[in-house]
Amino acid sequence: LNDLSRMDYIEYAMSNYHGRQYDKALEIVKAGLAKEPLNGTLNRIAMMCSNEVKQFPQALGYAETLFNKVDKDSITLSDIDYQNYGKALDGTEKFDEAIAKYKAALALPEVEPTMVPALHKAISDSYKSMKDFPQAIDFYKKFLTDNAEADATDHAGLGILYSGYARTLEGEEKMAQLKMADQAYADLITKFADAEEYALWQRGRINAQMDPDLTGLAKPYFEKLAELVSAHESIDDTDKGRLFDAYSYMMRYNVKQKDSKAAYENALKLQELQPDDAEIQKVVEALAKAAK
Repeated sequence: LNDLSRMDYIEYAMSNYHGRQYDKALEIVKAGLAKEPLNGTLNRIAMMCSNEVKQFPQALGYAETLFNKVDKDSITLSDIDYQNYGKALDGTEKFDEAIAKYKAALALPEVEPTMVPALHKAISDSYKSMKDFPQAIDFYKKFLTDNAEADATDHAGLGILYSGYARTLEGEEKMAQLKMADQAYADLITKFADAEEYALWQRGRINAQMDPDLTGLAKPYFEKLAELVSAHESIDDTDKGRLFDAYSYMMRYNVKQKDSKAAYENALKLQELQPDDAEIQKVVEALAKAAK
């Protein structure tokens, strides 16, 4: 490595970076930086690679060199540079500073349109880390609006944020955010039919939270979920977890309605899912007596 020219270091490191050989790329740029510690391109590559391998304090050091020590006439700072500086700040829990860098990237006149959704998502994530859910939700909505390629997982993230916000609240404020989460999952079913089971599971859980008196608010979602999942040719662990939530809720609802027969039937379904659970066995025995 010691015999390489400046461009050799850069090209060799970038080929490894694009090949996702981040440790090797770091080895190369460090050798180059030993000769030229203020080389802008080498510091840029070192920052990017350090972020990729989650060496955030080191990434932050390279970022600070790139932004504050490198001759400004020798390099043009790009939206990707600001984004990576923000990642390094996020990784070192300097969330306010990270947000400032992401917003600076968005303010660049030459910001790539394809970068905008990623920057909005990064800002949302930083606000979420700070437990500032209103701002996190606001920027997440911008991420979805700007991102024509947003998939079901991306759209489900909005419901997750509303639910997370609800956990920090009480009373009517909590209820309002749970309703927003419920609507996000209802919209998810409309946009992505393949996500129906996941969305029904989430709607069941959310409506159960909104209905501590067990009036049946979650019932239609858990019933539909159980119907769909039970029709699978094989049941995996994810399916079992969702069925358990559905039958558990319906059993408790049946008990509240004094329908011992239906409660017993749902308890038996729980037992099929977890045959070795002693507590479920006790519930089955108790409901068997009540059903008779």
